[in-house]
Amino acid sequence: MTDIERVEVIDYRALGRKIIRWSKNANSRPKDLVEFEKQLKGIVKFPLPSWVKGLQFVQGNLEVLLIRLPPVALMEDTSRSTLSKEPYPLPKQLVDVYRSFAKDGLPKSRLAKLAMLEVRVADYTIQCCA
Repeated sequence: MTDIERVEVIDYRALGRKIIRWSKNANSRPKDLVEFEKQLKGIVKFPLPSWVKGLQFVQGNLEVLLIRLPPVALMEDTSRSTLSKEPYPLPKQLVDVYRSFAKDGLPKSRLAKLAMLEVRVADYTIQCCA
């Protein structure tokens, strides 16, 4: 368990689909936290952690290498928590998805590959890469 409360994801695949849509269509993105909650009701647990005060989208382009760094406090908290645990701490929902792929091999069907993409996009995006 980390010391800093994190955004809790209820449905990683649904969140991944939403993030993919936002990346392709800027007009579909929520403009504020109220709209964010409306769009993600049932996908993300609300209320959000108390440290979340606003909403910002950052999207790179093909001309600039964008390296999005996590907040220092989150990175330190995650590093401390991760290194003190065995095994590597993954959310249960991700473990279940990864186990299904481990059992059946890497995703081969279009649907299985899409599911893996959605889950990975959601995890990396919502956890601030930390």
